[in-house]
Amino acid sequence: MKSQYLALLCSLVLFSANPSFAQLGKESWHWQFGFHNALDFSSGTPIASSSSINSVEGSASISDVNTGALLFYTEGTTVWDKNNNPMLNGNGLMGAAGHSTQSALILQKPGSITLYYIITSDTGSNAGNLGIHYSIVDMTLNGGLGAVTVKNNVLLPSNSTEKLTSVRHCNGTDFWIIARPNNSNAFNAYLLSAAGLNTTPVVSNAGTVQTGPQNATVGYLRPSPNGRKLAYALEYLSIFEMVDFDNSTGMVSNPLSVTYPGTIGFSGTHLPYGIAFSPDNSKVYVSDFKGPIYQYDLSSNIPSLIVSSQTIINTGLYGLGAIQLGPDGKIYLTIYAKKYLSVINNPNNLICNFQAVGVNLAVGDSGAFGLPNFTDISPVAPLYNSYPSYLCQIPTDTLDAGPGDTNYLWSNSDTTQTISIHTFGTYSVNITTAKNCRIIDSFFVIKKNPPVISVLHDTLACSNNPVSVRCNATYAGALAYHWSDGTDSAIHTLSTPGTYYVNYILSGNCAATDSLTFHIDSIPSVHLGRDTSLCQSDFTIPSNTVYNCVWSTGETSKQITVSSSGIYWLRVSNSGGCKNSDSIQVTLYGSTPPVIPNVVTPNHDGINDQVDFGKFEFSYLKLSIFNRWGMEVFSSTDPNCIWKPEEDAITYREGTYFWILDYRDCNGISGIKTLKGFLTLLR
Repeated sequence: MKSQYLALLCSLVLFSANPSFAQLGKESWHWQFGFHNALDFSSGTPIASSSSINSVEGSASISDVNTGALLFYTEGTTVWDKNNNPMLNGNGLMGAAGHSTQSALILQKPGSITLYYIITSDTGSNAGNLGIHYSIVDMTLNGGLGAVTVKNNVLLPSNSTEKLTSVRHCNGTDFWIIARPNNSNAFNAYLLSAAGLNTTPVVSNAGTVQTGPQNATVGYLRPSPNGRKLAYALEYLSIFEMVDFDNSTGMVSNPLSVTYPGTIGFSGTHLPYGIAFSPDNSKVYVSDFKGPIYQYDLSSNIPSLIVSSQTIINTGLYGLGAIQLGPDGKIYLTIYAKKYLSVINNPNNLICNFQAVGVNLAVGDSGAFGLPNFTDISPVAPLYNSYPSYLCQIPTDTLDAGPGDTNYLWSNSDTTQTISIHTFGTYSVNITTAKNCRIIDSFFVIKKNPPVISVLHDTLACSNNPVSVRCNATYAGALAYHWSDGTDSAIHTLSTPGTYYVNYILSGNCAATDSLTFHIDSIPSVHLGRDTSLCQSDFTIPSNTVYNCVWSTGETSKQITVSSSGIYWLRVSNSGGCKNSDSIQVTLYGSTPPVIPNVVTPNHDGINDQVDFGKFEFSYLKLSIFNRWGMEVFSSTDPNCIWKPEEDAITYREGTYFWILDYRDCNGISGIKTLKGFLTLLR
């Protein structure tokens, strides 16, 4: 299946692909490593115990792929059986006795349940590096404890690096064994199949040339669980690199390189060593002997973004060694001479939950620099993709696995490229591609409930004339809109009152409905009358309305009585919620002294051009106004008099004027009162 997805042939896009997910299976349930350490993952939680191994760096162990029972383990020189005793003919392998980064790798021969290959890598510290060799174990021998039957056959001649890993072939059965020669940027990929180990490698070149002294070849080489990438540490050069890997051809390409700053060499600023990918292939982790663990986010697949995503997930550690994906989906880290392993609990996440003391080792044992070397993918399953689709209704349609592949086997036993679907459920297809790659795709058609949409709101328009409103029914993810009046757009202008419905057409064969009621109500009338000046101590303001009232005083009655001058407002509302308001200014004389303006501006603008004494409704008045030299310029005994300086600019020049007012209130009851003051005339 060239595009590696299932196509659902209908008018809607119904699914998105998840990245391939894989982790170690039962063959990795037992770990033997370091200074006599052992871990048992068979219960789901690692349980510490002891073993016969004594390795500073690399090791490998293997368990039964079906039962998870331990079979044997090695540090590259001695092979121990499940009882922690040396295996028959299990001495003298050329793997440097655990002094090589990846000193050993164990793989079950494809098509066999009893034969296993042990690949060993000599240490770079040997001036006469012995290279990469392979041996064969037959588990039918020695009463089921196994025996080495083929020993130390050459795979990669001398002067190899300490990098040794394997990747599942895309056919789901075979393995690529990958090693690297020194002073080169070559990758040698050897195919292990049912026919045996092909010692002629597929050679491809990418990335930085491994240079430096022979003992500078340390650092891990790891595959991603989906077999599509290789990552490796060039410790001596302070470089971490990653390449694409074609697990159908064994070829590498597209190198990505991160050079850590500072000096290089064994006393350098940074010494990258361990490598591990997250189970979902979205992250890669690099351990630095000097302390940091770096996380890189691969989800963008853009080199610059991957490099810039570098995050340090720990602090305060030193002597960091290997990091290894476990069968529980967590990543484990060893620290030299520590009696515990650190754990990355959620390696798929950016916030990965690093735990410095994660698993305590057995009493008396301590870790070294190495952890067992595994192929980080389930050995019994091919590349596995899953495509969930969440639908509200199931259409009768066709699943298409794509053209160009050689064999199809659907979960309903059909062997055609396409099948018809009629019900919710899981549909899977086992495909053999033209490259002889095996892929399983599963398509989950899952029933879901349509969303509850509440975008629209009941709308009230208050008007005594025809009115229209603009309603916006936009909903993220809606493919189409159908209003009950026939409109087919998200935005609709309503002018006729009534209830309106919108049918939303959504992805996943879903539909949902929302509604609103549009109502028009008249604006309630309210009129408090003209502003009022009265010669009395209080005044009752009627509302003159039948609607609900709220006065500026907080009262809700139909009328209020006020006893002081001021502006009073009334807000009315009808039963539909429409509102209106009015205000009135009330001036009550007789309760407070009159306020005479202190500025007059006779410029004919109608504002403060004159002083009207008639508005105070005096029952008696005697007024005199003097200029600044004490000359009387105006006098009157008329209670309704008005001083109009705009009529005589010669007499009434700019300046300050003094006035004396004798008056009696509008009610005429009180005695004569006298006020004095100054005012300024400005032209």
